[in-house]
Amino acid sequence: MVLALQLDFMGAGDGERDIDCRASLSKLVTQGHPLQQPLAWLSTTDQNDAAGVRLTGNTALCLYGFPEGAPITVRVQAGDLIYTTPLIRGVLDTGPHPTPEALFNGRAFVVENMGNNVLQSTVWQFLPAGAAREAVGQSGRLILEASGGGVTATREVPLLLEQGESLPSEWEQTRELLVYGYPAGTHVPIGLYQVGEDNYPRLAQQIGNLIMPPSRIATFAIPEETVRALIGDKDPSTPTYCLGVPEVGICLPSSA
Repeated sequence: MVLALQLDFMGAGDGERDIDCRASLSKLVTQGHPLQQPLAWLSTTDQNDAAGVRLTGNTALCLYGFPEGAPITVRVQAGDLIYTTPLIRGVLDTGPHPTPEALFNGRAFVVENMGNNVLQSTVWQFLPAGAAREAVGQSGRLILEASGGGVTATREVPLLLEQGESLPSEWEQTRELLVYGYPAGTHVPIGLYQVGEDNYPRLAQQIGNLIMPPSRIATFAIPEETVRALIGDKDPSTPTYCLGVPEVGICLPSSA
């Protein structure tokens, strides 16, 4: 079985969208932010107006109004936890790409001057790990503070946590499915779905269930036999299977 496509049971997405901090700033000014005040915010997929940050969404750090050449440090508070990240001014494609733990692992990353006194980072997938993930999930927000050159900007960033699922890039090593957004205490069934010629997924086997924790973010350990069913058979005539929760699912890309 060759699984060559990424499928959402509720409809395919449009892929990674470009994030433009200048366009995002224009929306914020339209909404009432004074141009003379500095600003630090996160712009995430489908939310270029800085309404919040989407879990697993493509995200960029944006800064406005900081003196040219001054070192900048970003401080993030999630619940009772505080993380500090130094920023390096440069060209985005010359620096290391931020990992999903960016802003929560202390590693510096690059921001580029995009003009009009706007700085922007490389886009990364927003997915804190460990204690940071629990803290962000439980509080439902993070506090973002940037300081540099005698200027400080602070902003509360809500966490956008719709019901869904995701496979982290290292899933073949961790064998974990990320499930999020369901109310705490909810039993979420995990199933193996078969996709027929009509491309409609039908439940083939329920393989387990999750009880959602207070953070509303959890991981499901994918059984070995399920992994084999998903990527082990390379016969194109074999039906395509997907792993997921009801109404939302993921067809894994081929590992070949």
